[in-house]
Amino acid sequence: IVAALSPLCSTVGIHLQHGQLAPQSIPYAALVWRCLFFAWGYAMFALIFVAIIRNQIGAIVAFFFLPGTAEALLSLLLKQNQQYLPFTALRTVLEPMSFGAGTQIVSAGRQAAIAGIYLAISGIVAAYLFVRRDAN
Repeated sequence: IVAALSPLCSTVGIHLQHGQLAPQSIPYAALVWRCLFFAWGYAMFALIFVAIIRNQIGAIVAFFFLPGTAEALLSLLLKQNQQYLPFTALRTVLEPMSFGAGTQIVSAGRQAAIAGIYLAISGIVAAYLFVRRDAN
């Protein structure tokens, strides 16, 4: 209800103060594909963890440990090259950021390609290991 009424209340407040709302342009197409890719990427990483670990509790623990703790420790080691870590690349599809002082913001398309490469390679490895273990 609040989300639905807030634009209306903002418009009423601006008109009561005799002001004008600044023109806004929201790139909906870019926002939608970034959100969809981010959600799909996290779901695929979760599927890969389940296929490799083959234990729900282990996959959940790994899914909470790897994106947070492990990548934070690796980013201290890699410094400016932390943009090539899989979950960092996936996160920067949504929130563009620069890595290091004086560097440019990395594009969402490039980060999506990096995350896609990680997904493709780890998906192939997970499928191979799944088939190999379940072949009997």
